[in-house]
This record gives sequence, C-alpha cells and structure tokens, in this order.
Amino acid sequence: MVFFKHRVNFIIFEGEVMPDNKTTPTKKLTAIMFTDIAGFTALSAKDEKKAFELIEKQRELLKPLVEVHKGHWLKELGDGLLLSFPSSNDAVNCAIELQQAAKEIEDLNLRIGIHQGDIIEKDGDVFGDDVNIASRIEPFAAVGGIAISDKVDRDISGSPQFTTKYIGEPKLKGVKQEVKVYCITSHGLPETKLSEVSAKLEKRSTPWIRYAVPLLLILAVGSYFLAGTEKVISSIAVLPLANMSNDPEQDYFAMGMTEELITELSKISALKVISRQSVMRFKGSTLSMSEIARELGVDVILEGSVFRVGDSVRITTQLIHGATDEHLWADRFDRELKNILILHSEVAKAVAKEIKITLTPEEETLLSNARPVNPETYEAYLKGMYYLDKSDPELFNKGLMYLSEAIENNPGDPLAYTGLAQGYINIGHGPAPPPGVWQKAQAATLTALKLDSTLVEAHASLARVKLYYEWDWPGAEREFERAIDLSPSLVRNRYHHAWFLYLMGHMDEALVEHTLAKELDPLNLLYTAWLGGLYYLDGQYERAMEEALSSLELNPDYGTGLLILGYAYLEMGMHEEAIATHEKMAAVAPWWEYALGVTYARTGNISGAEKILSKLEEADPTPWGAFTLISLNAALGNFDEAFRWLDYEQPHAWIPFVAVMTEFKPLRDDPRFKEFLQRMNLSG
Repeated sequence: MVFFKHRVNFIIFEGEVMPDNKTTPTKKLTAIMFTDIAGFTALSAKDEKKAFELIEKQRELLKPLVEVHKGHWLKELGDGLLLSFPSSNDAVNCAIELQQAAKEIEDLNLRIGIHQGDIIEKDGDVFGDDVNIASRIEPFAAVGGIAISDKVDRDISGSPQFTTKYIGEPKLKGVKQEVKVYCITSHGLPETKLSEVSAKLEKRSTPWIRYAVPLLLILAVGSYFLAGTEKVISSIAVLPLANMSNDPEQDYFAMGMTEELITELSKISALKVISRQSVMRFKGSTLSMSEIARELGVDVILEGSVFRVGDSVRITTQLIHGATDEHLWADRFDRELKNILILHSEVAKAVAKEIKITLTPEEETLLSNARPVNPETYEAYLKGMYYLDKSDPELFNKGLMYLSEAIENNPGDPLAYTGLAQGYINIGHGPAPPPGVWQKAQAATLTALKLDSTLVEAHASLARVKLYYEWDWPGAEREFERAIDLSPSLVRNRYHHAWFLYLMGHMDEALVEHTLAKELDPLNLLYTAWLGGLYYLDGQYERAMEEALSSLELNPDYGTGLLILGYAYLEMGMHEEAIATHEKMAAVAPWWEYALGVTYARTGNISGAEKILSKLEEADPTPWGAFTLISLNAALGNFDEAFRWLDYEQPHAWIPFVAVMTEFKPLRDDPRFKEFLQRMNLSG
C-alpha cells in the first residue's frame, strides 16, 4: 500500500517541496478539486481487490465528466484525485454530477473539496499553497457532499442554482492563510454536520487545542461564549446588499431588498435594528466589520448580496460578530420575485434562530403571513421608494409616478398605497405643500390599512396624519403605539412619537423616545440635531449644544444643527456666538433665515430682524412662510400680525407646536391664544 504514503506526503506539504530545475515553472489561476473515497482504508484492509476495483470505477466515471466540464487531470493520489478547471463554476458543476453518478456505484462514497487559487506547474507536477488548501478542506465535506473555500463560494454566488452553507473557519495544517469553508446544499447534497467538523478538527489538534476547537465552532454558528459567559445579542445592522447583477440599473432593487430586510427584522422586539440612513454611510466602505459595528453601536452585522435574473432572486447573507469579526452564520435564499416577501421573512426568522432570540406569538404570525406579490407592481413599488429617498424634487416626483403606476397595475396592493402615503406626508412637511396633500396621505393610508391591517408603515403614517393634519390626539397615540407593537425599531415612528409626547406635555418620555430614535439611526443628522432641539426646549442647553455639535461633526454645514446650536447659545447669554452661528445657518440653509431674525430681535438688532421680516413678507405666502412669520412677529412684539398668520387658511404641519415651543411664548398671554388652543383640541 505504498501509494497511501505518497498521498499523505503530498497532502501535508510539511516542507516546501521543490522539483528538479528541468523546466521553467509556470503559474496560473485555476479551480482545484480534490476527491477522496470515504472509508477506503477500512475497505482496502478488508478486501484489497475490491478496493482497487473501486478506484478504477471512480476514474472511469470521472474522466468523461472532467472532459465535459473542461477539466484537467493533474494527479492520481491513491484513492484521491487532483483536478483543475478553468473556473469555479465548471469545477462545482462537475463535482455535483460526479456525486450524483457515484450514488449508482456500491461503496463509492466520495468527499470532494474545491478551492480557487494559483498553482505552479513544473515537469508535469503541481505545487503551491492553494493546492494544499483544496486537499485540506476536502475532509470537511459530508460523505457524498462537497466542501468549498470562501473564494469558490464568492465565485458561484452569482448563480442562483447553487446554495451553500457556512460551516466554519478551521485552522488548516500547513496553510498560513485563513480560509472559510462552506458546503454546497443544493442538488440534494448532504450538509456537513457540526459534530463531524469537531471530530475532524480534534483529530488534527494538539491537546490544548482540543478544548479550544469546540468553543470556536460554537462561535462560528452563533451560540458563542466569552470567558465562559453567554453573550446576548440584542442589536443588529444590515449593511447595504451588494448588487451582483452587474447592472447599475438594478441598484434600486438591491436598495429595496436592504430596506425590506431591515423592515422584517424590525418586527422582532428583542432586537434593536439600525435604520437604513445610518447603514448607507458604509456602502462600499473599506472599514472592518468590527469598526462599523463600533460606529453603529451593534452586536452583529448582517451583510450580503442580491443577485437577480429575470424573476429569480437570490439573497446571500452572512452574520458577523461585531467585536471579533467572527462569521457566525451564512446562508442563501432563493425565491421567485412573486414570493420575495416570503424570502425576507425567512431571512428574519433564520437570523432570530441563529442568535437565539425567541419570537413572540405575534412576531411568529407577522413573519409567517408574507403574501405573494405581483412582480410588475412590486418592481414599480421598489422604484418608487428608491426615488422618494432622493432630495432632488424631480426624482421625488418620479418616485410618486412609479407608486401611482404600481396602484394602476394592481389596485389591491397595500404596499404601493403605503409608499404613496409616505411621499405625500413628506410633501406635507415641506415649505409649500399643495392643497389637499394631507387628504391624499390620509386616503392612501386608510386604503393600505383596509387591504392589510398589519402594515407597520401604514399605522405609522396614520399616526402622523392624525398628529399633523387631523389633530386627533387620542387617535395619534393609538396609532403610534400600534406601530411600536408591530415594529419596535421603526425609527421614523419613534421620532415622531417623541414629538407627539412633547406636544402632550410628557417631556421626560419624549426625551427617552427621541434618544431611542437616535440609537436606531446614530449617523442620521436629523435625529441627532433634533434630540438637541428637545433638550433646548426642556431648558437643558448644554445637552442641546452637545447634540447639535455631534450633528455638525458629521456635516459642519447642517442647517438644523446650526439652528439648535445658535438657539442654545442665545439662551445661555452667548449672543455673539448665537449670531455668528445663525448667520452661517442662514447662508447654508435659507429656509431657516427667520430664526436669524428672531436672534437679531432678541439681541437688540431690531433693524436686522425687520429687514428679514420684510423679505419674508414680500415672498408669495406658503404654509411654511406663514409659520416663520408667526415666529418672527412674535419675537418683534407684532402680536396682531402673528395671530393673523396663525389663522392662515392652509396651516403647516408644525402649527400644533406653536402651543408649546419656546419661540412662541410671547403669544401665550394673549386671549386669542386660548382660541387657537381650542381650535387645535389642546388644553391651555
């Protein structure tokens, strides 16, 4: 049995084996396959003739398959074979056919390992670390299965017919580089069991490593321990999914898939899920996972890619522990586009399972009630939501057009109505909302809820309609709380709920809620700056300055951050700083210019304030313009003018906050103020 020694010497590569210098070595990139017959040693000891016959059957079976898949027969190593292929796809396809054919031959139980890398050819022989890796990962395949390296996994990730599962990052003897190992799970191939990996590693380990390996394996699948104490995972960030379609036009689709995964994970109450605005800052980032996790303040990160061919969609995901960069879990999910919502729910449930989160009965129901979609309608919906996120008015209108198109395609699709409602609400918060926009938001929201009462975004939208348009405070509270029940991590809902609580006189609760919104979207300038705004309104001016400065660290020209910072300076008696800050604000964000006028008025520069007032009065009246004129006239003591604009026929969404915000305090002793409160359904 001399060939066994030859095989072992080749696999181990204890030293660097150099051939005789008869010809110049050549180096090329290739996919390397290593095969092995499981149980061959025992069979050869029992029946040597049968063992050799089995080798011959294996080679007769494999040679034509290798030729079909453009492979190259490199070496015969006892019961093992070393083969090369021009691509990972060719190697994997050949391996799958080989395993399927081997089932017809008694005792031909194969394990196959595939790696992609450089080989060195010289004098008819092959060498190199990458050859060694292929042989080292083969034992991690199940009997009848295929193990592949992370390089191969990346290569085949764009082919929807393949699915794989991450099984660990073992220390491969004689291999310096780190190699993540996966097994192929499609085509009826068996998965590698964790116990099998543990046994293989233990046989190869020194005594002290025997105790470390089980711990590392536990880390690799998500139930990991640090210093003997179970680590509880309670927060996650979903990084933007990479668009693997090689078509920039499909970026909207990858973005939509990212948002939908965040939405599904946000339904899990035990998990804090970072909002898309913050994670978008790391699209294409070169930072490590641990650095990103630290900036976002999360325990784990979900990253991956999306590949679409026609109506077939594959999402590849992997879960990474933020503190250690450990890969805890990885998987692929394949669905037709019509079942894409089911795919998102499957990912969310799989993540919850891997990080040991027990879903509540309602969460189980919510994540199991995904319905099929009309592909054409859903695609229009995704495009609509993609363009609604753009600051360009033309692109925003393009988003509304796509959402309207989705409704025309399928009037029974609740998602399109929900997206349309969000678009109208955004317009309603703008400087010049057209008449009837809030009525449109109201109608779209109610239609969405009639079609699907579990849509969290629809409940959150209805809460905002009731807060900013209907002035139905009990109804707003009910909808905010229902949205929280359905999706605790929906940051928009938390943010607007905080301002509702402030309006209702519950400042302590408002600050808690707004702080949570910032935690859910830590790199979003809006939530950071306006948390400072709440602190300012609560008289905590130093805290207001801290939050405003935090937003300005991210963008020194952020108008809202400058607004809050200037007001905090003003209240602290730092008048020069307040004026300088608000002058910069007016230059970079003209819509806040009225606040500079307020600061001028309160610091004695009446002429400067009146100059800004005249400029505002000369402009065409708008709901936002009316709001700014109330504020500046109040600061100048022009109460009649302030109340005249308070009665503007199309009130801005912020009008209810005249009742509580500091800048309108001069109006509160006027009898007309009580009339305003009654109109708002607010008590004095």
